[in-house]
Amino acid sequence: MKFIFLDINWVLNKSSANITEIVDESMVKMLKEIVDNTEAEVVLTSEYRSGFMECGLGDIRPLSQPCKYIDSVLKNNDITLYSKTSPSRDRLGKCAEIKRWLREITLDEHEPDIVESFVILNGEFNGNIELANDNILSKGQVIKIEPDEGGLNNKHVEQAIRILNKE
Repeated sequence: MKFIFLDINWVLNKSSANITEIVDESMVKMLKEIVDNTEAEVVLTSEYRSGFMECGLGDIRPLSQPCKYIDSVLKNNDITLYSKTSPSRDRLGKCAEIKRWLREITLDEHEPDIVESFVILNGEFNGNIELANDNILSKGQVIKIEPDEGGLNNKHVEQAIRILNKE
């Protein structure tokens, strides 16, 4: 399986000032292009994940008003959330959370090779994910989206598709 680890801020928006600016429709369409061209599943890593309840893989339900809005915009574009990462108790950040999620999915599915490839789309990635010397983690890459880039753009879409499809 292929996975997109999705942050919301600076990836699907230019700012997060109010609910109608949480996601930009044009950036959601770019995310849809990645999903359509790779058949990747979307895993939420954003701080908004606390407003979603995971009832099982592929069954993520929004609880808060902002999350209901995010969910509706994604669903209107035929994008469903597959899962979400859990906050790290030891405050190690997104790196540790993504590593733990990848290891858990491998163990839960009893398939060491279930992770074919992944990308981390992140606008505020303040960590260093060790990807090289780890069998699972070597299958992915971080695509850091800088605030001055204005969110997800065509360059990021092309890069994500190449990584996920191993081109």
